[in-house]
Parts: sequence; structure tokens; C-alpha cells
Amino acid sequence: MKKKNIQDIKQGSAEELRKAVQKLRGDIAKAQLDAQVNPPKNTNAIGLMKREVAMLLTAIREKELIVKNLPKENHV
Repeated sequence: MKKKNIQDIKQGSAEELRKAVQKLRGDIAKAQLDAQVNPPKNTNAIGLMKREVAMLLTAIREKELIVKNLPKENHV
């Protein structure tokens, strides 16, 4: 994946990223079923989709940790 694409992924909101993960997982499942019937021309396509899911999940987790570690307001 290109560096520009990774930066674009990190710019999205957590909800957008979750939707993208859900869509990609569906695409992976479909590609795996299709691969059983017709061997794909690009045998690495499923692996690339899995790698993209991993990057999306990493970006989501980074956003969660950033929100969690934000300093809380001082309570007086």
C-alpha cells in the first residue's frame, strides 16, 4: 500500500474505518469462495485485502488509544 493511501486511511473517522473493515471482510469472504471455484489470476489479492484490514484495524485502535489517553479536565 502506498504511503499516501495509509495517510488517507488515518484521516478517516473511526466509524468510517469500521465500515470499511466490514466491507473488506465481506469482499475477502466472497473472494475466498470464488477462489474455490475459479482460481484467481492474482493469487495475492486476498492477502492484500487482509493486509488492508489489518491496517484499518490498527488505525482504529490508534484513534481509540489517543482518545483514551487525552488529559482529563481538572476537577475542582
